[in-house]
Amino acid sequence: MKKWQSDKKIISIAENTQPYSEEPIPPYGLVQYVVEVNAGFTKSNNIQTGDVISF
Repeated sequence: MKKWQSDKKIISIAENTQPYSEEPIPPYGLVQYVVEVNAGFTKSNNIQTGDVISF
């Protein structure tokens, strides 16, 4: 799970989270968007906190 701000900068990444878990995942700041990807996606694509995304 990646979270980013309106400037499209990733502010946190929660890797390998448990599906359907009711445990909250803190955003560590205000976020406008959240995206969920398959386990291992961020590592295999070298995606890191601070990266800027486009869509």
